[in-house]
Amino acid sequence: MRKRPSNITKYERMKKDTLETITKAENEWFLNECEKLENASDRQKWKMINRLTNQTPAAEVQPIRKETVNGVTYLFEDTEMMHELENHHIRKLSINHDK
Repeated sequence: MRKRPSNITKYERMKKDTLETITKAENEWFLNECEKLENASDRQKWKMINRLTNQTPAAEVQPIRKETVNGVTYLFEDTEMMHELENHHIRKLSINHDK
């Protein structure tokens, strides 16, 4: 709490030690996981590789399907989705309040 030079030095040393400990643990975990790849099946290998390389699934956001007079359209943009959801919920709430 007090910013004396000795406290700042201790704080910086603790911060450095903590960072080194975390980095060392991450490296050990990574190496252990890499060693497990040798005995894993092909399916398990790809799951482990995706986890090790921090890959995300390919389809994160699903488009909204909107049925119109002209047929079916899909909304991909955030602004289009937001507008459609606001219209749906506002319309839905106003119809329920009118009854």
